[in-house]
Amino acid sequence: MMGLLVSARRLRRRTIRLRDRTLGGAGLFPFFGRDGRVERVMLAAPELCAAYLLPWRPGLFRVPPLGAITIDVPLTGLRASAEPETLHRLWHYDPWWVLDTRAFAGVRFAQLLKASNCAGRLARNVRGVYYRRDLSRLRSAGVCEKGEFKWRRWDSDLLPPAATPTCSPTGPRDVSGWCLDPVW
Repeated sequence: MMGLLVSARRLRRRTIRLRDRTLGGAGLFPFFGRDGRVERVMLAAPELCAAYLLPWRPGLFRVPPLGAITIDVPLTGLRASAEPETLHRLWHYDPWWVLDTRAFAGVRFAQLLKASNCAGRLARNVRGVYYRRDLSRLRSAGVCEKGEFKWRRWDSDLLPPAATPTCSPTGPRDVSGWCLDPVW
């Protein structure tokens, strides 16, 4: 079973071949929902100081065990930082915090990416995650339990609980009374 999967580590610092260009030292970061289904994949290209979001679709990504990853799109057809608003309900796994490096300082949706990184916030001491080779789904996690490393099928209970609001909404404020006016 593990031969058919690809680890998050194997998607980092790879040669990625697009239709019109080859990028060295680039990485792919799948963005997945609570069920593990991948909806978007981010191509992080440090040599271009850019990150590109691509929708996942069948046949777009080919991740062989060895050699370059192939993405069936031209670089000229990609838009840097496209559609970041689609990431608000998705997670990605980046324990190396690649997007927090100087090369990606200009990425306009970096704060959103930091918030969607589930590394370090996963339950049960997850030490790695594994995707289907076509990047369609997060399949399993390497978990350290009671000092022993185990493979565990992906389940949403590995993710942190959904964020709860820190304050509750209030009704309309009463402004009919007096208010303090600072002296400065």
